[in-house]
Amino acid sequence: MTGLVDNIYGIAIIIHAVILLVREKTAYRRRDYITQIVFIVLCTAGGMADAIISGTPIMPLAITLAFVYLFANLLEGQIYNDALTGLNNRRRADEYVSEAIAAANEDNPLYLFVLDVDNFKSINDSLGHLEGDRALKAVARGVANTTEDFHGFAARWGGDEFVLAANSGESDLPERVCERLKENIAREGEKDKIPFPLAASVGFAKCTSPGDKMADLILVADKMLYKNKRNLEQPAA
Repeated sequence: MTGLVDNIYGIAIIIHAVILLVREKTAYRRRDYITQIVFIVLCTAGGMADAIISGTPIMPLAITLAFVYLFANLLEGQIYNDALTGLNNRRRADEYVSEAIAAANEDNPLYLFVLDVDNFKSINDSLGHLEGDRALKAVARGVANTTEDFHGFAARWGGDEFVLAANSGESDLPERVCERLKENIAREGEKDKIPFPLAASVGFAKCTSPGDKMADLILVADKMLYKNKRNLEQPAA
């Protein structure tokens, strides 16, 4: 009876994970759901086989295979994750954006956003690197929340720079993403009681052709970012 309940519970978890997988648009989160599904399928299948053919090593073998698969995916996650913020790292960003560029077209363009934290050097210099790390974590949460809002991809590019990628045929997407980034970053700074207003400057580039180069898109976004930063730093007349 206990084995039957366990198997029903496993099947319910699989169904729930499949539903979430179908709804999820971001590749890295889909990978997490697939890992969960494969792990539970292996364990549940082993339990069902053991119940039908008792006295065989099927269940231990299934559990071993499930944990090997899970361990391999955890290692892959460490390779692709930024240790401080938990976001994707630059290596994963390079792969993701390259794949997204290959699928971009006029009807479904790719927008690549680059942002960096305003006055980050002065934060480190005046308050110390621990406070700087807290600020980066808060910014990362704001970026991640924005990514969820627009079903996109986010990564820490390096230092206080982050990238966000999203596909949409809506012409006002860049403005909405930039506005939401600023709102979410400021909100996370307030929630974490960062002792200064937390903000970031943003630039973006639009990709409509698989022939575009990631380096060129980053350059365009960077130019806009630093133009916006200079405008911010200029005193009002």
